[in-house]
Amino acid sequence: MRWTTFFWPIVLCLAGCSPETAKDEQTDERVEVSARLESRKGLIADRPERDLGVILAQNQIIQHTFTLRNEGAEPIRLARATALTPCCSAVERFTPGLVDPGESSDVGVSFKPGHQTGGKRIIFLVESDPKLPALQLALSAELVGEWEMKWVAGSDAMLPANRPGLQRFQVVCRRLADQGRGAPAEVSAGSTLGQAEFVGATVTRRLGGVIEETTREGRVTLPSSPVPGNHHGELSLRWPDGRVATVPVLWNVVLPITASPAGLVIDWHDGTPIRHAVVIRSSDRPFRVLGAIGPLATGSFVPPSGESKTHRLDLAIAPGMVAGVADLRIATDHPDQSEVTVSVLNLSTNDKKVNP
Repeated sequence: MRWTTFFWPIVLCLAGCSPETAKDEQTDERVEVSARLESRKGLIADRPERDLGVILAQNQIIQHTFTLRNEGAEPIRLARATALTPCCSAVERFTPGLVDPGESSDVGVSFKPGHQTGGKRIIFLVESDPKLPALQLALSAELVGEWEMKWVAGSDAMLPANRPGLQRFQVVCRRLADQGRGAPAEVSAGSTLGQAEFVGATVTRRLGGVIEETTREGRVTLPSSPVPGNHHGELSLRWPDGRVATVPVLWNVVLPITASPAGLVIDWHDGTPIRHAVVIRSSDRPFRVLGAIGPLATGSFVPPSGESKTHRLDLAIAPGMVAGVADLRIATDHPDQSEVTVSVLNLSTNDKKVNP
């Protein structure tokens, strides 16, 4: 009997919740949620992100206008608009002040791609009432270089001393609808270079059905130089419309014979010669070592006999009378390098002279 008494009120309670009452409560809940969402509406943009598609980057200025609309129930005060990348974008047009409900305001922006390539996304922020988050606007584009210079693999970017070289290159130009200017008509070299010219036929192909790409191959002569180190020059490209662009040309001149180590550090205190092993090696041909030259050399050095691309030398070094840096020169019969220099740093402050 106690079980029946316990169960009956539960049945009565469940029976008291009619389907109509539950439906009304669900409707009231949806209205309440909708009202909350409506109260959260504010400043919106018709198209907050604009995809500009494929663009040839040719240092132009791209402009766009975003339209903002107040979809809230109260006026919104626009405070400021900023570009997050001021190096290549800017806010050109913006009107601070109140925007009434249902009214609109425009924000004009610009983007200067320069000669960048690849996918880019430029972001702008519009700040309004402190209680509302900043509105983010964005421009995106796939940037393709209008033209570029490519150095052909295997060209002479590194030259032996006293020998000329040749660098080959490709000039790749692109056109997209009314964008771009096609391939250059002429190439010329600056005063530090030899002759430059285009060679072979111009090759044209289409990329993705929308971009026309034209390739011209050329070559430039690099002059011989006895001076090791980095060298540079300039190529000038001229288009049919008169536009001119300059391209740097870089190459390195290296001596055929190198010493390892190229420098020695010693601590000399008396007139006793200090002995060091040095390996000199040629990159192109066998050679002979003729002797050691300079005040650091001693008469005890005996050059190896015969020709070889690699010589191991046992040097006896007499540093001189004071601390400092001096060069020990090794004479060779190599036609492009008569001497190999080994720098010697003496750390000692002893001023004793070398015994005769």
